[in-house]
Amino acid sequence: MKRILVIDGQGGSLGKLIVEKICSLDNKDLDIIAVGTNVIATQAMLRAGASEGATGENPVIYNSSIADIIIGPIRIAFGMHSMVRSHRPWRLLLQAVLHARSSYR
Repeated sequence: MKRILVIDGQGGSLGKLIVEKICSLDNKDLDIIAVGTNVIATQAMLRAGASEGATGENPVIYNSSIADIIIGPIRIAFGMHSMVRSHRPWRLLLQAVLHARSSYR
């Protein structure tokens, strides 16, 4: 089973579209994990059909280490501080995403 981590923030509209497209594939071997930077984003992705959902920094760090594929806005590659309005240190989060398990293993 492939684990797909979908990360989104703000209103979750991008994450919702991504989850809907993945669900439309009707592939039973896909486990979609939705992680939002706020509750609204997480709820939108869960309503779109994600298998599991969580909100916040720690779920991104944990799930990025077990995900086969990570999908999200380009800003997750350039710095998470641009995804949320918090002044928390996002270097650990960015490092976790960039060192996520490769799907080629």
